[in-house]
Amino acid sequence: MKLFLPLKKATILVPSGPVHDINRKHLFVILANHPTGDTPESSVLLVSVSSIKPEIPYDNACVLRPGDHPFIKHDSFVVYARARIENTNAILRGVNDGKLIPQEPMSQPVFDRICTGLTVSIHTPRNIRDFFEVLNKRAVTSTRIIS
Repeated sequence: MKLFLPLKKATILVPSGPVHDINRKHLFVILANHPTGDTPESSVLLVSVSSIKPEIPYDNACVLRPGDHPFIKHDSFVVYARARIENTNAILRGVNDGKLIPQEPMSQPVFDRICTGLTVSIHTPRNIRDFFEVLNKRAVTSTRIIS
C-alpha cells in the first residue's frame, strides 16, 4: 500500500454518486492543509472536479482538460460551490478503510490554475475563500522566515 499524505496537490476519489449510482466517484483535490492552530484538529480544503455536460451551466473559473490529470478523461470543471473543509484524520480513515482512493498528485501548473479559480469564482463560499487566504498568507510568511 502506498503512503498517502493529505497535503496540497494530493488527489483522491470520493464516493459521490447519486442513489442510483452509488459507486460513482469524483476526483477531489486538496488545495490547502491546516496542520495546527486556529482549529482544534488539522483540516484540509477540498474541491471536486466534475465533467462538463452539454447545455448544463457550469462554473468556468477553472476548466480542466484530458491530460491535466490522469483521471480526467473529458472536459471538466472545478466545483467551487461545493468546496469543503474536512478533518485530516477523517480523510486518512477513509483512505485506510478503502472508501477514499488516492490518485496521482496534481501537477504544479494545474494546481496553480485551480487555486486561482478558487479566488476568482463567484461560486466560492466566503468561509472557503477566507480559509484558503489565511493559509496562503501563513505559507508565504513561513517561506520568508525559512529563506
